[in-house]
Amino acid sequence: MKIFPSGDRFATIGSHGVVIVGDAVHGSRLHILEHESDVEDVLVFPAGDKVVTRTSARGAFVWDTSSGLPLLNLSGHNISVADVAIFPSGRAMATGGYDGRVLIWDAVSGRLRLEVVAAPLQPRLRTSQQMRVQVFPDGERFVTYGSSLGAQIWNASSGDLIVQLRVGSAMSRRASFCAVSAKGDFVATWGRPGLQIWNATTGDLVRSRSAYLMGGPERARGLQFFPKDDRLLVFGAVEALIWDLPTGHFTFIGDVELEGARPTSVQSASISEDGRLLVTCNGRRASVWEFSTGRRLRVLRGAEGHRIRSGSCSVDIGRDLRRLPDWSDEVELWASV
Repeated sequence: MKIFPSGDRFATIGSHGVVIVGDAVHGSRLHILEHESDVEDVLVFPAGDKVVTRTSARGAFVWDTSSGLPLLNLSGHNISVADVAIFPSGRAMATGGYDGRVLIWDAVSGRLRLEVVAAPLQPRLRTSQQMRVQVFPDGERFVTYGSSLGAQIWNASSGDLIVQLRVGSAMSRRASFCAVSAKGDFVATWGRPGLQIWNATTGDLVRSRSAYLMGGPERARGLQFFPKDDRLLVFGAVEALIWDLPTGHFTFIGDVELEGARPTSVQSASISEDGRLLVTCNGRRASVWEFSTGRRLRVLRGAEGHRIRSGSCSVDIGRDLRRLPDWSDEVELWASV
């Protein structure tokens, strides 16, 4: 689920290939965007005038959010699209495919600007190369990850390889998650050995932390840098961890709730735009935290019988709003402190 930059609308994925664009103030549906296959991701453009959706088929689609009509069908991958990213200017997009390629598109005309073969397919091994992509804040670089080649930083204009990040170990170079810092100085990756922080210019390893000190290599659910500084949020296992890169200091935020004898994990987390609040969701509830004090400000539970899957933060007219979609394709709107 994604919040529009204005804070007055949201886009959420429903079942059977449907994306709903809704009014966050009145809770009404504005548009229903229908697809022929299941939708796996939706992103909002910086101006809020368009959204791009990624489906389980081979395409990505751009939609006009005022009319709800489709604008572009981006189909250039030989296999399914694994990821999609929007450049900060809103004038270009990147798609990563299971064919090991990254394609840069003009967001207005749909013209293919650039093709990068980041991880060539290996037909004899009969394996695909999942290619995920994130764009740097300056829009001049992007990082690819998810393949057996680790993570790579590329020039977004020429397609030249800038830096190869030696993620993981010789046994596994695959990075499951990746994040770029607010100023573009650092890249964080999560792989089998654990969390690794890289200098985005030189490719040098700056800091690392073993996966086994953080619940095991399969327990992380995502990485996210803070909007204005070099703090990193790592969530998964039974808690969220905040790592201050300059000092190396760790802060743990627990969100443990027992289901029988097993604690639930943090399945989703989101940081407010001002970096003041954090929302964590563990499937049964969402918790709102204040970073300065470490206090849990609120516990938000879905309607009876519903499970909260994810949360998102937005600031609108002095209010922090929590939009929490649950397992039943409904959206719950919360006003916090």
